[in-house]
Amino acid sequence: MKEANILIPLIKSYYASLLKPEDYQLLLNLNSVTEVLEYLMTTQYLQVLNVSTLHREEIEKRLKNYHATNLKRLENLVYGQKRQFIYLFLLRDDLNNFISLIKTKVQSFIFYDEKLNVKMDDSLSNILESIKTTAVGQIIKQALILGTFEELVAKVDNYYFNYVFKQINTLYRGALRNSLLSGLRDWVVAHNLKLIYRMKKYNYDITRESLVYINADQVNSVTNKLREISLSEMPETKYFLSSKGKDLNLLVEHIDSIYKFNYSHKNLRTVSSIEELFLAIFLLAKIEINNIIHIIEGKRYKLNLVSLDPLLVY
Repeated sequence: MKEANILIPLIKSYYASLLKPEDYQLLLNLNSVTEVLEYLMTTQYLQVLNVSTLHREEIEKRLKNYHATNLKRLENLVYGQKRQFIYLFLLRDDLNNFISLIKTKVQSFIFYDEKLNVKMDDSLSNILESIKTTAVGQIIKQALILGTFEELVAKVDNYYFNYVFKQINTLYRGALRNSLLSGLRDWVVAHNLKLIYRMKKYNYDITRESLVYINADQVNSVTNKLREISLSEMPETKYFLSSKGKDLNLLVEHIDSIYKFNYSHKNLRTVSSIEELFLAIFLLAKIEINNIIHIIEGKRYKLNLVSLDPLLVY
């Protein structure tokens, strides 16, 4: 109860600091990247951005590190089972950032697990040995048993989602476990839809091993769902499949973000478990980063309001 009394108000405060629909409307009507950055500096991003930070990758890195710091602060306030659950979602960033570190030898992002701050002048085998007790190390070890490091990069979502489902099944029982798994189900379906779309586009065979947490007899139903989306009358569908967009993969990602957005707002209004509230604020932080990057790229390439607004979820 003490953890809840401390953490829930902090999560609600974090939620209140995120950009509002009126902020996005103002941002969409600005004329340049500089104006966007100047406006963002009147928000919680005052200490994060400046008008000289015009490179997209640098802006994205700063936004991610800002939210990583806030999420790490929340993680540090809980212990035991709840902390293990929270790290399951922070783990996704650690996994991505560690793979990037291995590939580029440049550390740009904050690691939630400090054990991942390794010496880059060491060999890959020694580096992997030094992190073998971490969740990232366990996932990479599994991947290397099944394939190569390059295949891990290509299938990182598969290894990650399967790890998360197994951990939730281990950590929880009863109604809370069912609620947490239910909350992840559409997220995973969206991942599978994107994967199937890419595989069909490049004429790859779809197998059960290609997908995440799905039975072989479900492949057809997921494929049919992809077809339903492509034939949908949703405004987003019409935009993404228009002559300008023509990208079903972007459409599926957009629908995925809409699901996460609605799921998160519902949880923040109706549930009281630390796990569900943390998952909600985690997802909303990711959506906000994506929205800001879309706006900055849109202003850079002079997209008009009609073309830019459908890319955002708010």
